[in-house]
Amino acid sequence: MDRSAYVSLLKCQLVLSFAAREGLRTERLYRLVDLDPGTEAPLEGRIEVGRYFALWEAVMRARRDPGAPVRAGTSALESHGLIGFTVMTSATIGDALDRGLRLQPLWTNRGYWEREDRSDALCLRWRPWSRTGAELGERCACEYASAQMLSGLRQLVDRAIGPTRARFGHRAPEDLRAHQETFGAQALQFDAGTYELEFSPEIAAYPVRLANRALVAYLESQCDELLRRSRADPPWVMRARTVLVDLLRHGQPTLESAAQRLGVSERTLHRVLSAEGASFTRLLDTTRAELAVQYLRDGRFSVEQVAELVGFRSVSAFHRAFKRWTGASPGRFGAKSPTP
Repeated sequence: MDRSAYVSLLKCQLVLSFAAREGLRTERLYRLVDLDPGTEAPLEGRIEVGRYFALWEAVMRARRDPGAPVRAGTSALESHGLIGFTVMTSATIGDALDRGLRLQPLWTNRGYWEREDRSDALCLRWRPWSRTGAELGERCACEYASAQMLSGLRQLVDRAIGPTRARFGHRAPEDLRAHQETFGAQALQFDAGTYELEFSPEIAAYPVRLANRALVAYLESQCDELLRRSRADPPWVMRARTVLVDLLRHGQPTLESAAQRLGVSERTLHRVLSAEGASFTRLLDTTRAELAVQYLRDGRFSVEQVAELVGFRSVSAFHRAFKRWTGASPGRFGAKSPTP
């Protein structure tokens, strides 16, 4: 798991609030994410994503309910803080989606939603933190994200919007009642290789019941200030970085391979990254540097192994790059010797 991946502490607090409502003992759960039960988690507070997954695993061990992540996802939009209020005061569902997706870096810097408008459907595609989303903690987090999205859309317009398709990348749990009640039995598809919610395309134009043009402009400016202060990656940089982390496990990424994974042309990827003040070459370089430092500090990998993990064909080239990145040699970061 990429240790630079984070989620907002507020997301953890929403899970903890659900656990408390379920009657679980939450003292140990709070300790897992270093939260104080008596304080409100700030949206800009962050925690390493692996600990978020560990929180979900602990909740599932205690609750033993396959439907728990789905039922947890029905929390009120108001409980999502500034982002929730910003979405709630947008003009239409389409407007709310555009704002919410743009502000995703405040929630997490790896998993993210994509919107695709087709003639036959409005498709919302969830890209999990890793490529599979198969481990228990991440699987729960993916189900939770899908349930949150659907619940939020319903709250915006106060009507029973139902997806025509609800796809999940993992196997179906033993008890499907919560999933069927939330997404609709006919819509559910498991082992789909993707996480997607599809809706009738006209829902994008549904008016939001609490729309307020002046208020949403103010709230959005507050979100933008938080983004600036947190130095969170803008949306396309975030997406490209996520793809690069995965592609580096399989060799040297190229603009072509990254664009293909993101579902856009090379020209489009170059353009959107440039608009966010980034370039593919610089982003690849910084991603490799971050991962190299993480792998070396982890202590489980030799310098040779780390060089391969971040896409270098020779150890000497890795040494030169690492010295450029950090001013120090890889050995200074505690890498172990290769196993004979």
